Amino acid sequence: MMLDFGDYFRKAAKFVVVGAIGSVVNLGLLYFFTRYLGIWYIYSEIIAILVAFAVNFNGNILAKNIKISKVPEVKPAPLKTGPPLKSEDLTE
Repeated sequence: MMLDFGDYFRKAAKFVVVGAIGSVVNLGLLYFFTRYLGIWYIYSEIIAILVAFAVNFNGNILAKNIKISKVPEVKPAPLKTGPPLKSEDLTE
């Protein structure tokens, strides 16, 4: 039996491309904020990481690598009612 790895490699390639784009965004923003805006590099990196995370997350959604689905609504089961309990039923 031959396994088909085509879909696996397509998803892996899309994942790598999205990750590379996120890395370029991260480094580009770090350079821009530090060099041109004069923000301390630690603060620049924090901002760049947050933006790159958002880019990667949305990129993976657009590339259909991850699926965000709605949580199904759970309805409580109806309560079963029986005859009322008597005090002698509660004692052992």
